[in-house]
Amino acid sequence: MGKYAFAKLKQSSCDRGLVMQGVLDPITNIGIKKCDRQEYVHLRLTNLVALMSVFISLIISAALLLAFGSPQAAMTNGLFLLLYPITWILNLEGLRKLASGWVLVVFYSHITCLALLVFPQQLHTELLLVIGPVVTMIVFGKSQKELLFISTAATAILMFYLFTMTDNTKLLPLSVKPTSFALFVGLYLAFMIFLVYSHLSELNHFHLSAERNLERDPLTDTLNGYEIYRRSTTLITGLNSTLSVIVIDIDKFQNINNEHGWDKGDLTLVDIANQLRADLADINCHIGRLHADRFVILLPEQTLSDALELAEALKTSIRTRTLLFETGAIQFSAGIGVATRQTDIVDGYRLIDAANSAVRQAKKYGDGKVSVASKHQLQKAVSPLYQPHSLTPLSNRRNTSPRY
Repeated sequence: MGKYAFAKLKQSSCDRGLVMQGVLDPITNIGIKKCDRQEYVHLRLTNLVALMSVFISLIISAALLLAFGSPQAAMTNGLFLLLYPITWILNLEGLRKLASGWVLVVFYSHITCLALLVFPQQLHTELLLVIGPVVTMIVFGKSQKELLFISTAATAILMFYLFTMTDNTKLLPLSVKPTSFALFVGLYLAFMIFLVYSHLSELNHFHLSAERNLERDPLTDTLNGYEIYRRSTTLITGLNSTLSVIVIDIDKFQNINNEHGWDKGDLTLVDIANQLRADLADINCHIGRLHADRFVILLPEQTLSDALELAEALKTSIRTRTLLFETGAIQFSAGIGVATRQTDIVDGYRLIDAANSAVRQAKKYGDGKVSVASKHQLQKAVSPLYQPHSLTPLSNRRNTSPRY
């Protein structure tokens, strides 16, 4: 098969779940099964705030006890160590909003207690409160503007009160050096930076996931029909050379559904998609599912002879495939249509529609045939079924659900 010899590529299983894997996931994913998909980010960040607060509370209590020699201050700080885990219990029960409110109240009480009771006033402990609105925005999101406003106002009032206090006596007076307090403030600053970074990372992950879902077929994880048409237009307008298109249509696919069931038909489509990805691993191409059992392959910089050679190889690869199910073995073939850009073609959809016409022509000659789109078929290509500039389909061929 020349340069199109198929590489034996082991397909790695892809986790299509929404739960991200990581070292902190056992904690940050607490309650995610009872959470709406739209609230995954804020639930994880709420759990993360509680986790980081527990971690920092341990460090502060240890420092107050060992470095400053104040068991009373360490115990006062340690009380909050017992309050933060309640956040996880609430999330585990599906009470996400209550959990968010709880962790915010405990956090505000914690930093206020440290500023009022522990550290001397001359060290400007009111600066600790600045992190409060940041945590509010991370836990509740930008949509809760009223809560963010209240949080900011409360922070400003508390900061003003601490700054204007004339009584320097603390309930738990400590002799703290400015350098020691600077390290303490640095710890909280690192905490805030970590939270902001985690927040942006979470949002970026879900943004990329949303973009990917817009262009992927949910069953086969190939490009959907809209994205295939969009990319074909982009490629053909961006190339000065050639562009070839291969359309693959499984022969008598409805018989597989009727004889083995819809679920086996779905598994067959998934297997074909995986096979195409493995067969085309070394080739610059774009694989998509146009609809039902019809797949499209865009081949930038490939001539007609290259596309024909590849089509013949794919035909053989599909025909020799056997799937074993409890209902029996499944063997199938595919009709394949090939179309290559002509000098007067400036729209990608015309190549795809011409290749579709070539598939219909191939099926007239029997199963497992390859046909090349004629110049007449290229010229008679119809209007696009998907508008690249619109998310609204013009035909139900846009439907990329597993069964239709």
